[in-house]
Amino acid sequence: MFSISASTLRRVLWLDAASGIGMGLSHLVLADPLSAWTGLPATWVLLQAVTVLVLAELEWAGAGQNATSQTRTPAVTWNPPNLPAKPRRN
Repeated sequence: MFSISASTLRRVLWLDAASGIGMGLSHLVLADPLSAWTGLPATWVLLQAVTVLVLAELEWAGAGQNATSQTRTPAVTWNPPNLPAKPRRN
């Protein structure tokens, strides 16, 4: 298994979000040529563009969060059957 630092992961998320925004904008601008080339209706291409832009925005917002604030112990833990329970750390 490998480990990755929080700053490296944040940079990867920024890069992925930026490429998603670029792809979504290109789908919006080039919806008609893409529709003719792929044979898909232009509405589907526009729907894909909006979906990619929304997901890229969520990723962009997630990349800006502090990674250490997300490492809390869950309030509810689930132990699979036939396995001993582990003590919770508070």
